[in-house]
Amino acid sequence: MKKGGLHILWLLVLCISACTPAYAQQDTTLPVKRLIDELTTHPKFNGKVYEYIAKSIRYPPAARENGISGKVGVRFLIDENGHVSDPELVSKRRLGAGLDQEAIRVVKSMPAWQPGTYKGKPVRVVYTLSIQFTLE
Repeated sequence: MKKGGLHILWLLVLCISACTPAYAQQDTTLPVKRLIDELTTHPKFNGKVYEYIAKSIRYPPAARENGISGKVGVRFLIDENGHVSDPELVSKRRLGAGLDQEAIRVVKSMPAWQPGTYKGKPVRVVYTLSIQFTLE
């Protein structure tokens, strides 16, 4: 392989590894934060998370009128205090008609969770939920 080809191959490998998302939390017990992939305890919603979502969802009128339904994946952060922040859509396909925005709104409105822990200390955890929109 020519020298230029090696540079392109190396650049491709670097781009692919840089685009890989980290679904881990940070170890805050060390002076230098590092990503970890094991938790002592996982974050826990006080109650049943899908019951909360079902009660909180307001089906957008445009989606209802057009018969749109489906799943929306939402990734968010649960911090050391259990607060939910930074929700973002992870679904490649957008449902539209306000359903994606409604999923974000419901996640933003969640009460605090019990935070995940690592070595007995609360840590920030990235969490992903799949929210199903179904017309009745």
